[in-house]
Amino acid sequence: AVVDPVAFEGAVRALTQNAMEAVNGQGSVAVRLQVQDEILRLSVRDSGPGMEAEVAARALEPFFTTRPGAAGLGLSQASAFARQSSGVLAIDSAPGEGAEVSITLPRIV
Repeated sequence: AVVDPVAFEGAVRALTQNAMEAVNGQGSVAVRLQVQDEILRLSVRDSGPGMEAEVAARALEPFFTTRPGAAGLGLSQASAFARQSSGVLAIDSAPGEGAEVSITLPRIV
């Protein structure tokens, strides 16, 4: 994939920081990179409390947060990176099921 390395690092940091905060030291976080024929998929999964559908629907909005003292910019920053790189960010989450946030990018071969 062709990406801005600084923006990529910021997106990865934002996703992993959100996941670490979600588990609050009492769960697991997994980072995975899948290489498929036409795409690269980076995913960060946590075993935290998960999100209600309404929260997940708003999670990419700048300054939206459910955590006191948080800026609410991490997921919107990661989403902007995905769009800038001709990709997409997706959230898969349900209450009590943790969350997985993935960035899918086109693979340059």
